[in-house]
Amino acid sequence: MDIQIDRESAIAQVDVGEASSTAEIINAIEALLTHADYVDGMDSIFDYSRCDFSKLSAENLKSVAHFLVPHLSRLAKRINLVVGRDLEYGLARMYGVYAEDIAPRERHIFRDIGSARKWFLSNKRA
Repeated sequence: MDIQIDRESAIAQVDVGEASSTAEIINAIEALLTHADYVDGMDSIFDYSRCDFSKLSAENLKSVAHFLVPHLSRLAKRINLVVGRDLEYGLARMYGVYAEDIAPRERHIFRDIGSARKWFLSNKRA
């Protein structure tokens, strides 16, 4: 896992690596929140492009959303997810539906880091 903080653009980027479990997803979120350069509410990109979530269930996705609840005051209001395959794209969409009710945030799904970053830069908050 690798975390990059771009202070100038106010974007945090988390490369989750080859994660395949909810524990690894949660570890990535915790690592971001405890990173010395992370600023609460900073726009965040989670790169899941090398992940294999084929064994995750709907309940697994809900558990990640529930994990977020006590951290909402610190989490980004806008989160971009990057995925590499159609399966992860579909699961990310399903996760977004669950999370919207449990831990509301503006979420977008992209196929590459460049597009996710460009979206933040072209849609800067006032």
